[in-house]
Amino acid sequence: MKIRILTQPIGHNIGGILQNFALMAVCKKFSDDVKTFNVPMPKPIYFPVLKYGACVKRIFLKIFFDRRTVVRWWLEELPFRIPQESDVIRLSNCDKLKRLYMEDSCFIFGSDQIWRKIMSPRLMAYFGDFLKKDTPRIAYAASFGVDCWQYDEKETQRIIPLLKKFKAISVREESAVQLLKERGIDARLALDPTMLLNTDDYGRLETEVSRDYAKEKHIFVYCLDEHLNQKDVLHQLEQTINMPLLSLNQKNLQIDMWLSAMRTAEYVITDSFHGTVFSILFQKKFIVVANEYRGLTRLQSLLKMFDLENRLIMSFENFDCEKLDAEIDYESVDTILNQERKKSFAFLSENLAS
Repeated sequence: MKIRILTQPIGHNIGGILQNFALMAVCKKFSDDVKTFNVPMPKPIYFPVLKYGACVKRIFLKIFFDRRTVVRWWLEELPFRIPQESDVIRLSNCDKLKRLYMEDSCFIFGSDQIWRKIMSPRLMAYFGDFLKKDTPRIAYAASFGVDCWQYDEKETQRIIPLLKKFKAISVREESAVQLLKERGIDARLALDPTMLLNTDDYGRLETEVSRDYAKEKHIFVYCLDEHLNQKDVLHQLEQTINMPLLSLNQKNLQIDMWLSAMRTAEYVITDSFHGTVFSILFQKKFIVVANEYRGLTRLQSLLKMFDLENRLIMSFENFDCEKLDAEIDYESVDTILNQERKKSFAFLSENLAS
């Protein structure tokens, strides 16, 4: 049986890339033929300026300010590709999906915020409107990103019949289970795919360059958006703890360096869902800053699962060094993680091992 995956566009989002890498790695336990469809978001006409302008800026910074800055010509020029090129079927748009032969495949929709209106190239494709009625399909750790039903009546009338064609549905947040239940759809809670792998699996993605870059003790800052008082608070933290800040974000995307920075960090400060996931996986002392624009419910659900709600602050105004330095009972966290992994693997096994 072939397995085909449709997730959000792969390219510029660290968490999105790593969740797809993880899901594909797990699916390869069930099939020798696993591929992901990569359908890009429409690019603005000024995309080349954004792409190469960022590289020119980083060369300037490397020469004149920070010689540790590593210049990479975008994702495709990394010494490795995630996912591998042979694992990806590139399509220019979602309409091309209708022209492909899918009858011998099981289709997986997920993970990440594939069912959030503003996040996917053509929304109905992520509910499987291009598949024939008898094509087996499941959703794995799909996310709405928010805790309310965003669709109008017309959209809902299209979505619900499509969801009823799914063999099984798992979602990433408790709120999503409830949203679907209210509309007559059964769904199970599942771990984000990144949590199905262990830290050794991610260690293999690091490079000599990245290990050298992040070998010093540091406070790893991974914030997708600028927050009020962020710079002042972080500067004060750096002085108080007497440890340098190391900051990587979506604008300087280098997955090998990101993983090395996370693995070797003494502390992590993030507003990202996957920043939080990897803080847990690498057993870091961390603080999560609420980021409602990108979806707060997914952070709350994740932290609640591991009894770590106290690591969430609503803004940098609530930042507390003592909270950052507080010990985390990772023995208890690991017990929960192993239990949830078994449930998530069971879901995949029930629906893919056929």
